[in-house]
Amino acid sequence: MLDTLNTKFKKLSRFAIIALVPLYLIACGGGITGDSNNFITVKDQSVVELNELNIANATLNTNAWIVIYEQDSLLERKSDKVLGQRMLNPGEYDNVTVTLDRDVTHGEMLYAELRRDDGDVGVYEPNIDSVISQSATTAASFAVSYSTVPYIAAVDQQISSAGDNTIQIKKVISLSAAWLVAYRYDESAENNFGDFVGRQQIRHEEGSILPIHQSKVKVGLGVTQLSAGDQLILVLYEDKIVDDGGFSIEEDSLVKKDGDTLLFARMSILDSSGN
Repeated sequence: MLDTLNTKFKKLSRFAIIALVPLYLIACGGGITGDSNNFITVKDQSVVELNELNIANATLNTNAWIVIYEQDSLLERKSDKVLGQRMLNPGEYDNVTVTLDRDVTHGEMLYAELRRDDGDVGVYEPNIDSVISQSATTAASFAVSYSTVPYIAAVDQQISSAGDNTIQIKKVISLSAAWLVAYRYDESAENNFGDFVGRQQIRHEEGSILPIHQSKVKVGLGVTQLSAGDQLILVLYEDKIVDDGGFSIEEDSLVKKDGDTLLFARMSILDSSGN
């Protein structure tokens, strides 16, 4: 009887140790990874650009790679799990952006690791560049979620030369179905809204409760003639008549970013030389 209990205890102990190993290797919920001379801090974060992550800060005395990866098993390290990396030279940094090879998903857990640039300078070599760690904790895990703050980002540009008479807006975040509307900037007009220029519907995926994140949104300009130097104001109208599918200034309401301040982006039309 006693031998049977001892055998069961040994098996349970072995299972407990195996189960605890992943927790020991990975620091969960964000935090610091590295050693006393080279380390990074990462935090749970909401993202605006879905293929860009933020590293809160980094302190380095050597060239090092920040590596972002996903992992099905915390004990399994595969190079094809790496989503992106960025090398930094010695120094102190805040708010470091790492660009990924794909968009993140809402609620996804990712891992940040620090590696010394041991091989060819500026070339990420996972089999050569060594992990920087002063303990068994080799990475910091963190959660990502979609930003829920309404947002418009636009850059100065030429009108599309593809014959479709469009401009492209870098990024739009909306909490509901909406219309992205462009006006010619007019300093003397209410809200600086001059002539109506164009619009594009921002659709919500059917059944989704997540905020709408759309990149590279094309806005058709119709027959409106714009010239180099013209400035545009981009705003969002909440789509109040989704079933109808139309846009109405009278019925659709302007989106405000904090309940009071108008959400907008401003951009200029460039000439063929980019000026």
